[in-house]
Amino acid sequence: AASTNAIRMTILAYIQGYRYVTTANEKSADTPITHYFGIPVNHQYSKSIEFEREMAKLFQENISPEISYFSILKPLYEIKIASLVAKCSSYFGLFTSCNVDTKWCLNCSKCAFVFSLFAAFLDPIKIQSLFPENLYDKKSLEKDFLELTGLLGVRPFECVGDADEMNLSLYFAMKNGHFGYVIDIFKEKILPTLEVENLESKFMRVYLEEVEHCIPEQVLSRMSWSL
Repeated sequence: AASTNAIRMTILAYIQGYRYVTTANEKSADTPITHYFGIPVNHQYSKSIEFEREMAKLFQENISPEISYFSILKPLYEIKIASLVAKCSSYFGLFTSCNVDTKWCLNCSKCAFVFSLFAAFLDPIKIQSLFPENLYDKKSLEKDFLELTGLLGVRPFECVGDADEMNLSLYFAMKNGHFGYVIDIFKEKILPTLEVENLESKFMRVYLEEVEHCIPEQVLSRMSWSL
C-alpha cells in the first residue's frame, strides 16, 4: 500500500504543481524483520530509507526533476515519536495502529507494541485513555510480546519496531510503574543484560545527518528539531 500511495501522491503532486511529496515513515522501518540465508527481509521495505531513495530517483528521472519524495519522520524512531505524541492527550482518540479493528483489537502484535510505546511515557492511569486494558497482563498476548522482545522466534511481520526498541520501551514502562507478567519476564530475562544508556543514545536521538534521510534542505532548515 505504501508503494502504491507513493506513486499516486507523486503523480497528483505533479499534476497540481507541487514540489514536495512527504510521508510519515519512521526510522524504525529501516530495520529488517529477519534474515534469510543472509538476505535481509523487511516487512516494512516500502517505508524504508532504501525504498525512499529509489522512489525519489525514479520520480525525478521519469516524472519531474523538481519533485522531492521523502518522509518527514525519518529522523525519528517510533519510540521517540511516541514520547512526543504522549504529550498530546487531546489527540489520543483520533489515531490507531491496528490491522484487525477500526480502533484497537487489544489482541495483536501491533496493539502490544504500541501499548508498550505509550506505557513508556504514560503511567498506568493515564494510558487508560488510550487502552482500556493492561496488555502486559493479558495471557493471549504472551507469544506476541515474546516475539517483539526477541525472546521467541522472529519479530512479527507487522509494522513494529525492533527488539531493542521494544525492550527499551519495557524498561521505561517498568520505571513508569507498569506491571504484569510481561514486565515480570522482562525483569527476569532481559533487564540483567540490557544496556540502557546505549539504547537511549540510539533510539531517543534525532538523526539529521544527510545519509539518514531524504528531507530537502529547504524543508529541513525551516523545521525545529529541538525535541
